[in-house]
Amino acid sequence: MRLAAVESRNVTCQEPLPPIFWERAHASNVWDADGNRFVDLGAGFGVAGVGHAHPRVVEAVARQLARLPHAMGDVHPAVAKVELLEALAARFPGGVPARSVLGSSGSDAVEIALKTALLATGRPGLVAFEGAYHGVHQGAVSLTSSRHYLEFAGVPRQRVFRLPYPYSYRFPFPVERRGDESKIVLRYLEHLIEDEHSGLDDLAGIIVEPVEGEGGYIPPPGDFLPGLREIADKAEAPLIIDEVQTGFGRTGKFWGCELTGTTPDIMCV
Repeated sequence: MRLAAVESRNVTCQEPLPPIFWERAHASNVWDADGNRFVDLGAGFGVAGVGHAHPRVVEAVARQLARLPHAMGDVHPAVAKVELLEALAARFPGGVPARSVLGSSGSDAVEIALKTALLATGRPGLVAFEGAYHGVHQGAVSLTSSRHYLEFAGVPRQRVFRLPYPYSYRFPFPVERRGDESKIVLRYLEHLIEDEHSGLDDLAGIIVEPVEGEGGYIPPPGDFLPGLREIADKAEAPLIIDEVQTGFGRTGKFWGCELTGTTPDIMCV
């Protein structure tokens, strides 16, 4: 196959069958190189939240390209950059003041969040959850739970403590009633932070997805995110909410964390 001859085997999955090559897309449909039409239930990994090639998006992109396709970032910024940052700040959960750092991918966003937490606290310990996906860059991949990504990353791992995600149907511990999974996870996290022999006496931050994505699209019990918020406050460590797959209205609210009224310290989009 032509792609296999010119691309690293660690990028596009080509086994057991060659991938379906997309040719074009419109609204919720995509067409492959052979003319077959499909319904894109994944919305392009969530990127096409308003559908593929939405006329207003196409018009806005074309207008900006015709006016100014590139500005020199931190040297000669564009007006569009200020407008975007102002719009993001105005939408930050809880209405609190916010500042942004722009990147080119979700992994970039998580890398920036990770560095911010480590610099702000001066501590190295991080808490993430089983089934999590936070990207495959140098620091972000340590927060991702898949052994496949970790093995192929080829980079040193960060100091991460991983806890179960409170999934009612496949929770590893017995519970008295469904919905109590988050109580067990939260109590265990409190124990790890409080116990001087646990090794987690240097918490730099807690990172979590409001709805776990690659781990199975799992919405947690309603008390989970507020419970993490309370624990993070007590530990004086930032709560990092990864909204890369849940943000911009994909859960019914503009941000997934707004479903439980939880305000993060750092948010990745």
